Amino acid sequence: MNRNEILKKAHSGDLSGADLSGADLYEADLSRANLSRADLSRANLSLANLSLANLYGTSLSGANLSLASLRGANLSLADLSGANLYGTSLSGANLYEATLGDTIVVQSGPLGSRRDYLVTVWQPGWEHEETRAGCWTGTLAELAERVTNVYGDTRYGQEYRATIAYHQAMLAARRTGEGSVSDKKATN
Repeated sequence: MNRNEILKKAHSGDLSGADLSGADLYEADLSRANLSRADLSRANLSLANLSLANLYGTSLSGANLSLASLRGANLSLADLSGANLYGTSLSGANLYEATLGDTIVVQSGPLGSRRDYLVTVWQPGWEHEETRAGCWTGTLAELAERVTNVYGDTRYGQEYRATIAYHQAMLAARRTGEGSVSDKKATN
């Protein structure tokens, strides 16, 4: 199936179970697409819009998801092992029992004045974790500084600080936990 056929079928039909391994879907709009149990391993989904897509049980192992939007997507039981998640928006995504390999994803929310999700991702080889809060992206330390400057000791400031501490603790525990996290599933 070529790129145009894939996109046409995604908007008018059903791609569940489709073999799209290695497909070039750079900047593709696959929002709300049914890709359950599809094979998207090694696919290029950089800058793709997969918001609210059904990716239940889908293989995304080794896929390039850099800067893609997976906001609100169903990724339960999906295989994301070895996927490039740099800059990927996972806000509100269902990661229940997703296979993440050595990637660590911590998600909390909704919180703050925007009632959005705080998502922190770390992959082996990254010097720092990447944290997203709404449209803001940076490290947890940078977010803590921003929260102090913007919210001070208000309810939102307290809520963010508690959540930041939780994310830091989860990252520390998972980075230094016994054994590899390769076989562990995500729970949110």
